[in-house]
Amino acid sequence: MKKKTLLLTIAFFPIVLSLSAQEKGTFTDSRDGKTYKTVKIGTQTWMAENLAFKSNNGCWAYDDEVANAAIYGYLYNWETAKAACPKGWHLPSVEEWTILVNYLGGDSIAGGKLKAIGTTYWTAPNAGASNQSVFSALPGGVNNSAAGGYLSIQVNSNWWSGTEFTEFGTNMAYKFSLSCYHKKVLKGGFSKVGGLSIRCIKDEVQNPDKSNDQSSKEDNKVDKNAQVNIAKIDNGHNVIIGTQTWHKTNLDVSTFRNGDTIPEAKTREEWKIAGEKGNPAWCYYENNSTNGQKYGKLYNWYAVSDNRNLAPLGWHIPTDAEWTILTDFLGGERNAGGKVKEAGTNNWAKPNAGSVDDDKATSTNETGLTLLPSGIRTSWLKFDGIGYGGNYWTSTEKDSKNTWSRDLSYIIGNVNKGYWTKKSGLSVRCIKDNL
Repeated sequence: MKKKTLLLTIAFFPIVLSLSAQEKGTFTDSRDGKTYKTVKIGTQTWMAENLAFKSNNGCWAYDDEVANAAIYGYLYNWETAKAACPKGWHLPSVEEWTILVNYLGGDSIAGGKLKAIGTTYWTAPNAGASNQSVFSALPGGVNNSAAGGYLSIQVNSNWWSGTEFTEFGTNMAYKFSLSCYHKKVLKGGFSKVGGLSIRCIKDEVQNPDKSNDQSSKEDNKVDKNAQVNIAKIDNGHNVIIGTQTWHKTNLDVSTFRNGDTIPEAKTREEWKIAGEKGNPAWCYYENNSTNGQKYGKLYNWYAVSDNRNLAPLGWHIPTDAEWTILTDFLGGERNAGGKVKEAGTNNWAKPNAGSVDDDKATSTNETGLTLLPSGIRTSWLKFDGIGYGGNYWTSTEKDSKNTWSRDLSYIIGNVNKGYWTKKSGLSVRCIKDNL
C-alpha cells in the first residue's frame, strides 16, 4: 500500500530570473548501462531523472518494490548518496540547488517549473506543475524509520544535497523538497540515516591548459586570466567577475522600476515609523545629500524586497548565494575583501586591509567592483561607520526580523557574512539577471 504523508520543511528565499530554452541530452551510466535523460538549466546540467543505480548498502526501493525504483529511482542514505553519482557527476551542494531554484524564479514558484505535469505519478492537484525546466521531478517519497518507514510517494519529491545541516548537531544534511499541494521549493534538514532520492549534477569541465598550471593548484588562488574580464565592462558602469556582472557603484535611485516614488526618510521619526510599519524608505548618510553623491543611498530592507523592484530592468538585488559565488571565485571570504574594496585611503580609513591571511596586505580593488565605506543607519536610528565600513544587503531573509548582508571593514580584509534587522539602512549593489 502506498502511503501519502506530507512532510514539513523549512522555506528559503527568492530572486526572480528569466527562464530560457533548455538543452536536452542523454547520459549512459557505465556501471549498469542505464541511460538517463539530461537537461541544461541556466549554466548547470542536471539529470532529468532520479538516480536508479542499485548500491550495495544504504539503498532502498520504496516499499521494497523494485517496480517503484524503476519509476522514481532508489532512495539512499546520505553517506551512500555522497558517492552514488556516476563519474563526471556529483551530489549537488546547497549552493548548486540554490542556483537552480533562483534561476527558476525563487522558492515560491520554482517547484511548479520543476515538477512533471499531470497526475499519473503526482497526487492531484499537482499544483502549479508546468515542467517548464524539463527537470521532470517525480514524487519518490522517503524512507524514514523514525516516522513509520516509507512515506509520501506520489505526494513529495525529496532530494539530498551534499551539504550537512548543523543547526541541531551533525546527524542531518540538507534536502530540497516539492509537494503536490503547492508550487514551492522547500529546504530543510533530514536525518542522514534516512532514505531520499538523488538528482545528480554534472561536474564543471576544467580547461586542460589551466589544470596543468601549478599556480592554479595553490590554495584559494584565482587564475588571473579568468578572474575579471575588464574589457567587457559595459559603458564603464558595470564589471564582469567570473560569470557575474555587477554594478560598479552603489545604487542611488529614488523610484521603483515602475516609477513609483520611494519615500525619503528625512528625520529620525520618519525612519522609525517606516521601519515599524514595514514601509520602504531611503536616506542619505546623516541626511546629507553630499554623502549621496559619493556613496549613494541607504535603503531599508522593505525597499529592497518591494515587489515593484528596486533594481533597474535586467538587474536584481543579489541573493546570499550570489554573494557567496562572488567571494568563492575570489578565493574565499577571508581574502576577497581587498579584491573588491576601493584601493587607497581617500575614502577608506587606514590601513584599508586587504586580507585576513596577510596582515600587511592592503586593498587592491583588482576586480574593479570598488565597494565603498558608505556606513549604515542602524535600527536604533544612529548613523555609523562612514569611512570605516561598507554594509550591503542581500535579498535573502535570515528570519522574520533579519536579512543577510555582506559587511566590509577598513581594518579587516575579509568579506563578512552578517545580518541586520530589516529596519536598518544599508547600501545596495545590483547584479545582472542571468538570462
